[in-house]
Amino acid sequence: MNFKTIMMAAGAAVSLLAFEPTTILLKVAIGAAGAVCMKVGIYSDERCPVCGNRFHDAGRGLICPIHNKFRATSFKVIFGKVTKRFSSYEDADRFLTGVRFKTDEKTFDERDYRKDNPLGFANISQKWLGYKGKEVRPGTLKNIKLHIRIASEYFGEENVKEIRYGHLEDFIHGLEGKSDKTRHNILSTIHSFFIWLCKRQEIADMPSFPAVKYELGTRRTVDKDIQLQIIVKVREICPDRKVYLGIKWLATYISIRPGELIKLKEGEIDLANGYLYFPHPKEKKFKAVPILPEDVEEIKSYNLTFPALPFFRHEQSKSGIAANAPYGEKYFYKGLRCTVSS
Repeated sequence: MNFKTIMMAAGAAVSLLAFEPTTILLKVAIGAAGAVCMKVGIYSDERCPVCGNRFHDAGRGLICPIHNKFRATSFKVIFGKVTKRFSSYEDADRFLTGVRFKTDEKTFDERDYRKDNPLGFANISQKWLGYKGKEVRPGTLKNIKLHIRIASEYFGEENVKEIRYGHLEDFIHGLEGKSDKTRHNILSTIHSFFIWLCKRQEIADMPSFPAVKYELGTRRTVDKDIQLQIIVKVREICPDRKVYLGIKWLATYISIRPGELIKLKEGEIDLANGYLYFPHPKEKKFKAVPILPEDVEEIKSYNLTFPALPFFRHEQSKSGIAANAPYGEKYFYKGLRCTVSS
């Protein structure tokens, strides 16, 4: 940009300001690429009822430049991409002064004023959930979604930039009927969400988070003899031998989780070497579990002919359950695993 171009642009701005001190229309030429235009000021959709001219900003209101006794009664501030309406000139002027101040201190963000409120907690948290769904397991995502839904019901469209320690403390202490462990988990999810906001520079700084202390309940235990009696009884009363086998494995091979066992495929059972393979365990590292010879012989009594199908599945359809559908969580719920006292 040469000196002559700069002076011409400045002269045009000065001429405009002589009549409209709070309305600026700057056009700055940038080389031969074109122009950047930013419209700023107080305007009205109304026109003079006599001549039809638009009302102009005189610094104390919007008036007709020809018929000065006619003034606008509704106003709108345009600041680049931001448009906001007001019923009084004073409110419009106060808002315009505020956004100019934020621009000077480099804190202005046009998203704070958009109607769709992209930085509202309920809105931007959905974007985070979209990314989170690609990183965590479905079961974990289900819990995270529940935590975010509870938080969204409280914070609603509150701008995430405005959420501070006090808001978080009021929220977490207002969760009636929730255990300390549940409130801790919810707060942990929100903390992870705000870390993501900081990394994306959606917020300038991380708010402090209140601490939620909790104590885990003790697990009911039985001795080895009682545990064995329970497993034997299950074998006697349960018509499905695989249910018995699954409970026995959970009690015997403590590194196996119920969810992993349900997903075990026939092709992941190595009878030749006596191993169960879990390619995608919770530890995110391939897991091979050696099994006892008696369990190898037990498995041989089943016809393992479909490597891609779950071992723990319904052989026949019943009560709305399709044939070959995997067992549900209720079959090997984690509460069925007995903890043996030493």
